[in-house]
Amino acid sequence: MMVRRTRQSSDSKNINKFERDKIYKRWLLGATALVVVVLFGLLGYGLLDKYWIIPGRSVADVDDYEISFQTVDQHTRYRRMQMLDQYIAYLDAMKYAGEQRNQVQDILDQIENELDDPVQHTRQVINELINTELVINEALSRKISIDDGEVDSAIRLFLGFAVDQDNDNNEYEEAYRLYFENMSLYTDMDEDSFRKLFRNRLFAEKLQENLGEEEVFDDEEQVSVKHILFSLDNLDQATDVFERVNNGEDFEALAVEFSDDESNAAIGGDLGWVARGEMVNSFEQVVFGAEETGIVPELVATQYGLHIVKIVAKEVRPLSENVVNQRRLMIFNNWLTETKNNSAIEIFDWWESAAPNKPDLQDMYSRIQQSE
Repeated sequence: MMVRRTRQSSDSKNINKFERDKIYKRWLLGATALVVVVLFGLLGYGLLDKYWIIPGRSVADVDDYEISFQTVDQHTRYRRMQMLDQYIAYLDAMKYAGEQRNQVQDILDQIENELDDPVQHTRQVINELINTELVINEALSRKISIDDGEVDSAIRLFLGFAVDQDNDNNEYEEAYRLYFENMSLYTDMDEDSFRKLFRNRLFAEKLQENLGEEEVFDDEEQVSVKHILFSLDNLDQATDVFERVNNGEDFEALAVEFSDDESNAAIGGDLGWVARGEMVNSFEQVVFGAEETGIVPELVATQYGLHIVKIVAKEVRPLSENVVNQRRLMIFNNWLTETKNNSAIEIFDWWESAAPNKPDLQDMYSRIQQSE
């Protein structure tokens, strides 16, 4: 009797152990499956978030229009690519810059700093896209249109080809293919989006002209003026040359010899006819405030340096095309500022952690090495 009970008890324990092992294996298998499902779920959500949710999310709202992250990403990467192209051009220019090396280096440093701050750089692109949306709305309301031929011409000019020549089509098509191929390395912008870039620029140009046509530019008083420029820390030489001018020495010859303004020193410091708004305020006040022609009786200090100024003539005359274009640009900028102030614009900040940081300088150097 005792033997039977012991055997039954032993069998019962074996069965219970078998059942426990079976349950444990089932639990382990279920837990493993759950972990796999969770991991794949997280991975799937990450891919979904990266390639579907984030691209479609709004980065900014302009009235009833949403600017998506995909649009911002495309434009930011394209702009970074353009900046790197500029960087390469300035690197080449550095070889021949001579006395302008410091200025060229300043530009290179500025490009590097902007590329190193992807959030700020992307924010600039967002603001440009907001401006573009406001411009397009206004242009369309004024019945301004852009046809495909205008876009084609703009792209030809951008790639360095003349608009009115048909004998270089093969070269143009090859240049277009290479540019688009290079662009595709850094952005998923398709051809329609690329053409839209130029269409939008043309809308802005035509709107600027349209707004400017509403303004009448009458003849205005203008001043024919010459100057000799010295750096602010070169007061002694400026004073010495100023005395020589007042003693009757030839102004133009002294400008050729001493002026730091390389744009006009060789032509005797001649700035031509100047209208209001073309010069910095301190210089403008002096030349338009002078009652007589001749040498202004004092050195004139501006942000650019010390000037010896000679008033050649004053008269009312038509504005130059350059001045008219400046005035039209001012009208356009004033319109844009006012329109933005009167629009419902909201910029979100969720995108900052995903701000595009490619292409970068390393990509540029890799591209250069591959082409060598």
